[in-house]
Amino acid sequence: MAAFPAIFVVLLALGVLWKPVSGNLKYVSVGASGVWGVNRGGYIFYRVGTYGNEVSSGSSWQPVRPGKLKHISVGKDIVWGVDPHDGIFFRKGISPNNPTGTGWQRIAGKLKMVNVSPTSNAVWGVDSYNAIFKWTGSRWQNIRPGKLTFVSVGKSGVWGVDSDGKVYYRTGTAFNENSAGTGWQKVPGSTTLVQISVGDRVVWGVTRNRMIYVRTGITEDNPMGTSWQSVRGQMEAVHVSSSSNQVWGVASGQIYQRTGISGDWFKRALEIKETLQDLRDILEEADADVEEAREMEDMGEDAGMDEDVEKEMRELEDMAGDEE
Repeated sequence: MAAFPAIFVVLLALGVLWKPVSGNLKYVSVGASGVWGVNRGGYIFYRVGTYGNEVSSGSSWQPVRPGKLKHISVGKDIVWGVDPHDGIFFRKGISPNNPTGTGWQRIAGKLKMVNVSPTSNAVWGVDSYNAIFKWTGSRWQNIRPGKLTFVSVGKSGVWGVDSDGKVYYRTGTAFNENSAGTGWQKVPGSTTLVQISVGDRVVWGVTRNRMIYVRTGITEDNPMGTSWQSVRGQMEAVHVSSSSNQVWGVASGQIYQRTGISGDWFKRALEIKETLQDLRDILEEADADVEEAREMEDMGEDAGMDEDVEKEMRELEDMAGDEE
């Protein structure tokens, strides 16, 4: 039917297309300070033109020297990361006039990964023993009990995954990012993840097999959301910014940007898909009516279609022709 191409076109326009971006990275992060990433050699890059403009694909990758990192996370006028020896650093001096900042500041402690929210600059991380930590502004607060392999913080709170891939939400942190929360609550569902990223009323993640999922239905009254939705494509890692819900990802070094995204893109995509499904049903019914009328004419009977009905049928057929 003609409605099928329209469904795909509209969904692509609403953010179901992964757009390749030039370059080769191991991990990429997007936030208020733009898009940053690291490659397999640990070299650090900033995507020119993305500071304060998260919807932009940027124009080129600018090396940020000196320093090497294995993991990076973008906040507001700050970028955090950890080096190959689990040393912790943040990038200082980031501003509109100097989007790559002035230098790296070392922070006491050791973590294997760190995550900063671009909406609050709250920082969480985990160490090589899977112990969980929150930055208070002057020291690392050990969050006990609990063990996680990956943790993320954003408008929808603090979420993490353990060594079995189970997903957890930190009670009391949704829309209250600076809170340490009160406990870990397992998120319902059988979906298991190895990496997770928290946005605004959505949480993205990838499985061990590189399948992509997004948690929807997150609200103040239901902070763990309603369900995991499968997203077309395969990624080794994805990152969503809670300040814009823009999503970037990497797969085998190739960098991708999710295009056409707005804050409620996933909800709107589903709504328009349902609308186009209704249109497809109408067109199918119209085709059936036309076929029946033709059969009646072949039998020498009056089809009984008045001028208004004929006009409506022609309009529906014209719509179908336009979509094709």
